[in-house]
Amino acid sequence: MSARVKDRLDSRYRLLMLTYEGQKPPKPEFHDALARWVRDGGALVVIDDDRDSYNAAREWWNSSPLSYAPQDSTFL
Repeated sequence: MSARVKDRLDSRYRLLMLTYEGQKPPKPEFHDALARWVRDGGALVVIDDDRDSYNAAREWWNSSPLSYAPQDSTFL
């Protein structure tokens, strides 16, 4: 993962709001950074109803062996 992503999730932020309606993470490493940030004390609020048709797009989150909506891997 790029240093740019790591640098943006630092202790200046205490709360992040996340939705994947209309946008998706380009790589699973973005979720790794979010998970690490939450483990370090950050709070993540996910706002999504799982109805975005792009959840079914052929991408990393639903290509073998994975099979879920992209936001689901945030909670794994």
